[in-house]
Amino acid sequence: MKKALIFIILLVVSVTLSARVKFDEREIRAELRKPGVKLVAVDFYMTGCEPCDKAIKKWKDLKQQYGDTLKLIVVAPQRSDGSCNVKGWNPDRMICDYGQEIAGSWGVHDFPQAFLYSWHNDYPLIEHGQVRDVEEKIKEYLRNIPRVAIDADKNTQNLVPLIEEELIRNSKIELVVNEVERKRLVKRREESNKGQYDDDLRCALGKEISPNSVLKVTKQDADLVLKLSSVEKGCLGAVATKTLSNNQSSLKTEIAAAVYDLLLQMFGHISKPDEGEPPQQLLEVIEEVIVIFESNPNEAVVYADGKILCQSTPCKKSLTPGLHEIKMEKENYLPTSKREKIKEGKTIKYNLDPDFAWLSVTGIHDSEIKLDGKNIGQIPIQDKIIAPGNHTIEPADTKCFIDSGEKFIVKRGEKKNIKFNLAPRKSTIKVHVQDKKGDDTYADVYVDDKKVGRAPGTFDIPLCSKKLLIKNGDLEYSEELSLKEKQVKTLQVQLKRKRLQWSNKASNTMDWNAAKQYCANLNEGGYNDWRLPNIDELRTTIKNCPKTEPGGECKVSEKNGCLSDSCWDPESSCYCDYREKNGGYYSKLGDPDGVWLWSSSTESDAPGYAWRVNFNTGGVSEYDKSVNHYVRCVR
Repeated sequence: MKKALIFIILLVVSVTLSARVKFDEREIRAELRKPGVKLVAVDFYMTGCEPCDKAIKKWKDLKQQYGDTLKLIVVAPQRSDGSCNVKGWNPDRMICDYGQEIAGSWGVHDFPQAFLYSWHNDYPLIEHGQVRDVEEKIKEYLRNIPRVAIDADKNTQNLVPLIEEELIRNSKIELVVNEVERKRLVKRREESNKGQYDDDLRCALGKEISPNSVLKVTKQDADLVLKLSSVEKGCLGAVATKTLSNNQSSLKTEIAAAVYDLLLQMFGHISKPDEGEPPQQLLEVIEEVIVIFESNPNEAVVYADGKILCQSTPCKKSLTPGLHEIKMEKENYLPTSKREKIKEGKTIKYNLDPDFAWLSVTGIHDSEIKLDGKNIGQIPIQDKIIAPGNHTIEPADTKCFIDSGEKFIVKRGEKKNIKFNLAPRKSTIKVHVQDKKGDDTYADVYVDDKKVGRAPGTFDIPLCSKKLLIKNGDLEYSEELSLKEKQVKTLQVQLKRKRLQWSNKASNTMDWNAAKQYCANLNEGGYNDWRLPNIDELRTTIKNCPKTEPGGECKVSEKNGCLSDSCWDPESSCYCDYREKNGGYYSKLGDPDGVWLWSSSTESDAPGYAWRVNFNTGGVSEYDKSVNHYVRCVR
């Protein structure tokens, strides 16, 4: 019984161990030795991995396109039932990876990952890549593989057919022949291969292509000499020598051996079969090191060996030690590229030179300007980034300004300062003023808040002037201007006593103390006597709410001395219905819902609170002075 139990245990252990399939570079070499096989791809796949499943169709397309030229080996984790096949996918070989031991030995920790090897390169074409990388590399490889034209002297012409036949049989390089030889070889190939290989991938018998290599065939005494040289590089690639016997029956075998020796020299890390050579390390796992990438300025894209490594500096990325081509680029800066030796703890920092210049524009008119036909904003303009070279600056509004463009040249990295004094188109106003009794009088004349003179008088002003203000003491007259070029507009005006005048709404909200300071410092419309309005004055800006308009039932009033919280009773007396997005329904000045305005009136029984109005409801209420509201000043 014990012996039977021991046998069962040993059998289970034996089966378990046999399930642990080993896979290394020796098996890749074995595949690459086979006739017609130029490339071997290894894909590490995992069930349930969405990118892995998406890649299957692309792998199938590659196999269909390249046939036996490309061998595909898939390594997948072994399932509990001992299988690892993938439904709908039949690669050339499927390897079950017990416990992901193979993946670990290859440095594969994420899926999918692909490797690509060629028969005559002594390094992997792709490591830790994706199927799209393999596809591009295959195209590149097949464009650059040896394309051989045979050059034989008269002593070796009779051997050329046998050499060609052997090259076709191996299908490792492209054979380029002339038209006569092409017809002969097509027939010979059909006879010898019998459709065994994909015609489009074996050699270039039917294609008009140029050779990049020459196979020189000569005889030196009894020795056949094959010399393969690169046309492009002008150097010797491989040489094979074989002594030929006088036995005609063995000639084909001897030439086959010579061709094999020639190809063998091009076979990266491959030795002759059956020689019992120790396994050579085709895939060397190199530990990566972390490198710091910085640039001045920041936010540069980092490339390593032509591939994006980092989207924005500063960043830390892993690279294998050794030489790498590092490039950094950023919009509007010149790309910088250097050959860097990568090692542990290295910091790479590049100073990027600007591929632009800076433009600053000042002038006496705050008008829009155009650069090379495009609007770039309003004067003053500070440090606008522009391209080096020739430029033209001109006014954007030629209706209001004379089209006086200016050309300039700016160099890369230069800071260009231009004082661009636009010439406004002119119009004229003639002003005659009367006081409220109808008597002629003097008065100051302001155009767009700038004093232009004293009336009566005639004044040349910019064509696009917008606002006229005439004042004498507490009497004034204002008008929106509409002028025509080179015409005189005559104005006969009568001054009237001024009423409450409101400033523009402040562009920012602010607390109550800041609001009082804002109005005290305001200089607008030619006036500097602005102040924060009291609640009675502020209520004059309300419309469509009889309860809170002046004289309404809301009791809150500084004039009447009612500023306590009790003045708000009853509660509904100080607001009307809420109107969302009313577009100024409750405001005479056009303030929309959501705008609250401070008054200068403090709540008498709560000094930390002040009265305010709002245009959601046309309401009056008190609130904490530390809260931010909008401001309109009054005079």
